[in-house]
Amino acid sequence: MEYKYEVTNLVGYLQRVATHLLPKGYYFFVQGIVPEGKEPSALDEKLLAKYEVVKTEGARRWRKQQGLGNVQYVRFGKSWILMATHGDHPIREGEGTNLKDVRRVPIRIGEYSVYVKRGNFLKKQSPDKSAKPDGKWRVRVLIAREPYRELCAYFLSIACRRRAETLSDELFALPYVPYAPVRKQLLKLFRLINAKRQAAGFVKVPATCLRFKREIVRAFDVSYDRAA
Repeated sequence: MEYKYEVTNLVGYLQRVATHLLPKGYYFFVQGIVPEGKEPSALDEKLLAKYEVVKTEGARRWRKQQGLGNVQYVRFGKSWILMATHGDHPIREGEGTNLKDVRRVPIRIGEYSVYVKRGNFLKKQSPDKSAKPDGKWRVRVLIAREPYRELCAYFLSIACRRRAETLSDELFALPYVPYAPVRKQLLKLFRLINAKRQAAGFVKVPATCLRFKREIVRAFDVSYDRAA
């Protein structure tokens, strides 16, 4: 059977992990880089065989019903990740302490940080009732701490040195995929920029500079730019 694992773009890599695997309970992971001088295909074959990754959906469902774990493999360029569910599986012995839990340690993909946490309080049904906690595990995708700090430092340093139109164009051109937590980060930056401009008597940057719609990409489509 054909098992697709090599994604062709960074956005697809992020999407595969954050929206396809983590929501299905693949919380345990080990990631790495293909060593210099080694063919990625050789590593692919080794890991796929060692951890019996290639299975039908039916076989995965059966293993889950039996309390056994499943493993998925994804690679983009030289970056690769193995992800496992709860349950007995050879990867637990093979990787040992290298196997991390995304609920405790975030996955780093490019300039993004991906983790899983309990949801916040649910929306109130009426003003009279108290908010109920959301006990479900939720996937969170953010711009990682260091890149976000650098991004804020850059824009705040030029907030009063550029025209509103120029800042708007730069903000709109940011490459970050607007997952909900990313949108909140960019909105915070947007407000900081406008607060600084307003204090200096400059025209505010319009809210149209931010992208709020996330594009769904085909992760395995070779027509996409590998560097995207």
